[in-house]
Amino acid sequence: MSFFETQYVINKDTYTELKKYVRDPNHKLILILGWLLWFMLFAISIFTKNYLFVIFGSFAIISMTFSYWQAFRKLVKINLERAKENTGTTELNVITSFTDDKINIYTVNTGNTTKLNYDAIIRFAETKNMYALFSKGNQLVVINKASIIQEQKTDDFVRFIKNKCKNIQWQQSR
Repeated sequence: MSFFETQYVINKDTYTELKKYVRDPNHKLILILGWLLWFMLFAISIFTKNYLFVIFGSFAIISMTFSYWQAFRKLVKINLERAKENTGTTELNVITSFTDDKINIYTVNTGNTTKLNYDAIIRFAETKNMYALFSKGNQLVVINKASIIQEQKTDDFVRFIKNKCKNIQWQQSR
């Protein structure tokens, strides 16, 4: 028995809306810590007049920041290329149903169904138009808010996910 069922098209716009959630939160933390460390070492290097370290340290932190931003672009590109390779289009039509024991993700373009256990879900993100669930293996489940028509049903859906996914980390849009 399906408690909730939604249909959604996953495309470049989907990834753009989920941009700040698709990345692993630990990567952002590492980048922030890297900037703080660089700033402290930069101040010490200026004080000790070790300008060579300033140059190499600046190059390292700029490279780290660039790779952080490029990782998202690469992820989107790979996913869109895979979709095109498998279906001939960069848009995936997905029907997701939430049963008592599993999430069933049916990709209309390919006819494939993926079953995902609720205990595999570790992150929940909410944007203006969608909810997103992320698994331990970084699998993305997109839920179209518009297909959960009434506000009461969206509240029911969130309660349902909270009940089923015990180890989930919640991320609200800012």
